[in-house]
Amino acid sequence: MKALFLPWLSQLYDSRPGICNIFVHKPIEAAQLSMDNAGALRDEDYAIIKQKTTGMTIDKETVEKVAHLARLELTESEVQDTMKDMSKILDFMAKLNEVDTTGVEPLVYMTTGANVLREDVVKQQITHEEALENAPKHDEDYFLVAKVIEK
Repeated sequence: MKALFLPWLSQLYDSRPGICNIFVHKPIEAAQLSMDNAGALRDEDYAIIKQKTTGMTIDKETVEKVAHLARLELTESEVQDTMKDMSKILDFMAKLNEVDTTGVEPLVYMTTGANVLREDVVKQQITHEEALENAPKHDEDYFLVAKVIEK
C-alpha cells in the first residue's frame, strides 16, 4: 500500500520537515501509538499507521486548520462545502494510489518537446546597400520617411 502525501496538509499531523505523512481514514487505537518528547509520532509508529490506513477523513477541525494556515476566512457553509470537496479529492487520490504504475515513466511534460524554441544561430546579415536598395528614399545609411507628427 502506498502512502498518500499532500504537501498542503503536511503541517496538520507532523511538524518535522521532510516527513511523508500517512493520513488516517480508519481510527487507530491510541494505545497502539506512542509519541516522542516533542509530541510527534516516532518513525516506527508510521509503519503501524501505514498498515491500517487507506486515506484521510476530513472534518470541520481539519478544514478550519487548513483555512487558518492558508489565511482564509470561511463561512459555515463554505466550511461544509470545503469538507465535501476535500473528501472527494482525497478519495480520488486514494484511488490513484491503488493504480499499479510499475514500469510507467513519470510524465514531466504534456508534449514531447520540452523546449520548443529554436537554437540561436548567427546567420549572414545583409549589408547596408542591400537593406536600402528597395527603400523609396534613402540617404547614405538611413531610410528617409515623411514627417507624420506636427510640433
